[in-house]
Amino acid sequence: EFINRINYANLNFFDVGKGWRSDRGRIYIIYGPPEMIERSSEQSDGVYEKWIYPSGRTFTFLDRNRFGNFILIRQSV
Repeated sequence: EFINRINYANLNFFDVGKGWRSDRGRIYIIYGPPEMIERSSEQSDGVYEKWIYPSGRTFTFLDRNRFGNFILIRQSV
């Protein structure tokens, strides 16, 4: 399962080179696929992506420049 998550991260979250090095890739490897993903766009801020897990844990990522480079900006338990 661990190797599968790394492979998935490398194929889908290659913001900064290897996908496992990106914030979304690391979260995916540790917690697995989220139950739900919400995307929203703010004119001044960029694109937000919120990952929601069945445990109630959420992670919010922001792509300020809209180039696909999402950084983790908020984590809640």
